[in-house]
Amino acid sequence: EITEILTLKTALTNLSEQIGDNSVYDVYGVELVYRASKIPEERSEELDRILTPKWKIITINQNDSKYTLFYVDVVTGEITQRFEHYYE
Repeated sequence: EITEILTLKTALTNLSEQIGDNSVYDVYGVELVYRASKIPEERSEELDRILTPKWKIITINQNDSKYTLFYVDVVTGEITQRFEHYYE
């Protein structure tokens, strides 16, 4: 049971600290989404998947113009996934 999540402000601050000083991103949108997570082995027979809440942060990297999605765990602040691609 999740009883408390990181605020968006805290999630953005944690993300900024984790991606480093050499990268600059413009934030274009944020969503609270649910993503499939790994199932603990002891529960794999009873569950197909577990959905957990994540902050989905939509950005453009100023250094290389890549459209980048970050998924940040709403409880731990950990970046759980990162996707990058170019738009032409």
